Amino acid sequence: MPKEYMERSLIDFQKDFPDNTACARHLVDQRWPDGFICPRCGHKEAWYLSKRCLFDCRNCRHQTSITAGTIFHKTRVPLLKWYWLIYHMAMDNVGVSIFEMQRLLGIGCYETAWLMAHKVRKAMVTRDKQYSLAGLVEMDESFFGPAGTKQG
Repeated sequence: MPKEYMERSLIDFQKDFPDNTACARHLVDQRWPDGFICPRCGHKEAWYLSKRCLFDCRNCRHQTSITAGTIFHKTRVPLLKWYWLIYHMAMDNVGVSIFEMQRLLGIGCYETAWLMAHKVRKAMVTRDKQYSLAGLVEMDESFFGPAGTKQG
């Protein structure tokens, strides 16, 4: 079952994610809601190496990146910029300009901003495949649904 969606205002989002540390903490909580578990040996205790965003298993010493297996895998762009891009893409119902996001977030290269946005869109499509619409659906002041459904 998908996690509950929580709408945030821009101000609330900025308070919740003021820096890379807050973004990393959120990512860890999303990936391991019951605490870190080593993917190699299953051990539950690890040191967190904050400078490198890695968990170092206390049992087998396997190091696991918090971004491994996510859209952030091997990124050199700070998580804060990723989170801000995701926020803008998710909250803007007419779409965002990648050029504008590059400028707004201070991303040096257009191709980097484009790739980030592409990965976010792909993740959103994958997530949306979990949902199906039923009954009467309202979309931009239009109604779609079974014939004879009362509107009002």
